[in-house]
Amino acid sequence: MMALRSTASPRRGLLRSLALMIAGLLILVACGGGSGGGDAGAKLLHYQRVWPDGRIEQQTIYGDGRIEMKHGEVLERLTISPENLARIRTALEAAIPVGSPDDSPTRTLTLADDSVIQAPRPDPGTVTELLEQLLDTHTVA
Repeated sequence: MMALRSTASPRRGLLRSLALMIAGLLILVACGGGSGGGDAGAKLLHYQRVWPDGRIEQQTIYGDGRIEMKHGEVLERLTISPENLARIRTALEAAIPVGSPDDSPTRTLTLADDSVIQAPRPDPGTVTELLEQLLDTHTVA
C-alpha cells in the first residue's frame, strides 16, 4: 500500500492556527475578558427594595456606568453618564443613614466589598436617594 502525503504545507497549517488564535483573542477582548481596565467593569454596588406585596426591584451598578435593573421580572440594561456615576461614587463616600428593618419598602444595599447595609434611608443627598431616583426614573436628577 502506498502512503498518502498531505498536500497542505506545514506553513499553511501554522498560519491557520495563528489566525484562529488571534480571532479567539479578539473575541475575548471584545467580551471584556482581556480588559486591563482595573475595576472599571467590576460591581460597584447592588441595591434592592422589596414592597409589601412582595414585588422586588433591584439594580446592580458597575464601575464603568453600566446598570442592570430589574422591576419584578423585567430586566433592563442601561448606562449612566460619567458625571452621574461620579455623583453616585461621591455619595457612597459619605455616611449612609440607616432606618428601621420595618421600613416599607424594605431596602438593602450591598457594596463592592460585599458588605451589606440593611434599611438604608433615602434621605436627601444620600446614595440611597440617588438609587431610588434611578430605579424610579432611570436618571439621576
